[in-house]
Amino acid sequence: MDSKEVGKSLGFYEGKIKRKMNKLTIYIARFNPSRKFSGPSAPCKSCMCKIKEIGIKKIVYCDRVGNIKKCLTKDYHTDYMTPGYSEYKKNNINVI
Repeated sequence: MDSKEVGKSLGFYEGKIKRKMNKLTIYIARFNPSRKFSGPSAPCKSCMCKIKEIGIKKIVYCDRVGNIKKCLTKDYHTDYMTPGYSEYKKNNINVI
């Protein structure tokens, strides 16, 4: 098998993986032992960028009140940045 055939083969699997990822739903949970219910677990701005980059279709999370929310990734928008990520950004530390 020459390099062209290998490249075609990898491209085939890449497309196949992308099609499967477009069917996935990610469930985001946050456990807080001091509460009787789940804490807010909506993804932050940087997590959403990665979720969209990977190609996950739907997200399920808890809002601030404890209600379970489900939506398409393309319909979810946030500007929230976690305190840890903000600190990294302030100190010019690159996060993958």
